[in-house]
Amino acid sequence: GVQLLMVSRKGYRVVENAFGNGEYRFTVERLETNEVMTHLIQTIVVCTILYVVTDQLFLVVLVAIYQVYSYTSRQGRIRQETLMILPGFGIQLEKRYYDGRECCKLFASDDLKGCIINEGIHFFRIVSYLGLVLQSDPNLVLPFVEIELSLEDIRTCYQNIMNSSVMQSSYI
Repeated sequence: GVQLLMVSRKGYRVVENAFGNGEYRFTVERLETNEVMTHLIQTIVVCTILYVVTDQLFLVVLVAIYQVYSYTSRQGRIRQETLMILPGFGIQLEKRYYDGRECCKLFASDDLKGCIINEGIHFFRIVSYLGLVLQSDPNLVLPFVEIELSLEDIRTCYQNIMNSSVMQSSYI
């Protein structure tokens, strides 16, 4: 396969591969260095302020333990997500979680109705999503929800899906 792109963005890394048989792989991996430092600094600041204000070491220790527990309990958090276009089969989504679990779903070409770029509002931000429309399910399948991708990365993935053989029989 040929690696088309490997770029680090704010909080994640994108690796894009294309293969001679039409297979395309778009992998997004969460970067941890910023998150670890941010959480560590938050914990230190919160504990310092708490100790200065209350002068109770026991309370500071409890807050520090809670902060460490909340960071290390990453049940359900996605570490890496891959979208693969498999000509003749469909689109496969793979998710790898921090706790070691892996999940893999294949959406057959016959079941794929289309692909869209959707926008959602989160507090005071507009966030773009990639969405797969299926014939068998009225709900959108949203890859890369937990790792917020840039619109540029979503467009790249969208264009590769729409140009692939899995979408040539699109109903939209």
